[in-house]
Amino acid sequence: MFEPIETFLSRVAKEPPPSWLIPEVMPDRGKVFIVAEPNAGKTWLALMACKAAAADGREVLIVEEEGSGKRFGDRLTGLRISGKVHIAHAKAAMIDDAECRKALIRRVAKAVRPVIVFDPFASLHAGNENDTEHASSVVRHLSAVANANSESLIIVCHHSSKNQERSEIHKSRGSGVFGAWTDVQLNLAHIPTRKEEGRIAFTVRVAKSRDGHRGAESSFSIDLSTGEVSATEGDDRMSDEIDDLILGQLKAAPEGLMRSAIPRALKRKKQLVLDRVRALLDCGALVERTSANGKPVVQIAPEDVREVAS
Repeated sequence: MFEPIETFLSRVAKEPPPSWLIPEVMPDRGKVFIVAEPNAGKTWLALMACKAAAADGREVLIVEEEGSGKRFGDRLTGLRISGKVHIAHAKAAMIDDAECRKALIRRVAKAVRPVIVFDPFASLHAGNENDTEHASSVVRHLSAVANANSESLIIVCHHSSKNQERSEIHKSRGSGVFGAWTDVQLNLAHIPTRKEEGRIAFTVRVAKSRDGHRGAESSFSIDLSTGEVSATEGDDRMSDEIDDLILGQLKAAPEGLMRSAIPRALKRKKQLVLDRVRALLDCGALVERTSANGKPVVQIAPEDVREVAS
């Protein structure tokens, strides 16, 4: 079972460094959970990884149990995905069914550097995801599929918990076993876009990464007419999006909101929203006043105040 430290260090020094399908976000192998609310972009992010893998000559196996075949086909077409990609749509593939699991393991074992997507996680098993014993059983089954090929990447799309108080690493619904099992957990948040723009956008926060930088954020935009994916790292794009959301929220509440209420209303990271509120106050786009009940509230600045500030 054990080996001398010199032997161990010599052996692992020859292993390749960590690499990525999506830089600093999606690793090229391992176990990944993508966590978000419904319709936030989980499937799109998984398909971005599939596109990158297929372009590199890898085999892609997608178990898709959500939505119509036409809608899913439109997504594949929109992203211009091609190559060794195989789809199991609405086949009721269950990881806790022994025969189904054996078939998955056989298929994964013979695949070339496979990427396997399960979407959504709730359709993958029949049981109570809050039950620790059941959750432990499910992740053992998932590990059996992942371990069938040492070069595999397994991606599971899962819905976030309604409990906003849970920590980032436990944002997913169900038992904490799932968050502990993953090598990488990506928490995704939808970025609103106008229909006429013909694109979808979202922000990805790395909640857990064994080989990457936990807490890193990236924003992605997909042009549905060309399939082109653009990515921005850092705060510039996110700041603009958050500013728009803050102003929209305050337009809907002309009487103003307390600072602490704005992150809750937007369902975004508290410190990020409060930093943007402060920036908007500093530039004169917002003002802080005392409400009728004596509490400080933030409002959109009147036109004359904004003109003086500018």
